Amino acid sequence: MEFSRDGSKLAIYGRDRKLRLFNVYSGKLMKVFDETLDVYQGYTSQPTDSMVYLSKESLEKKLVVEKQIEDVWDSGEALPNL
Repeated sequence: MEFSRDGSKLAIYGRDRKLRLFNVYSGKLMKVFDETLDVYQGYTSQPTDSMVYLSKESLEKKLVVEKQIEDVWDSGEALPNL
């Protein structure tokens, strides 16, 4: 969970691997960013006009971070700033 510098927005990363951005003043959900691995695994092929290219190295780094997050969640500890 993190607030924007001006305090108007709140970002929450859930165990479902989705980042949700809220307007603090209205309480409304502004946007959902899907951070599931399925989304990123589709981006490892060569880029096209409709895709963002994600290198194999970047995907491997994301997998490591996801594993660290999962381990922390399972332990019940607070998430560190990764």
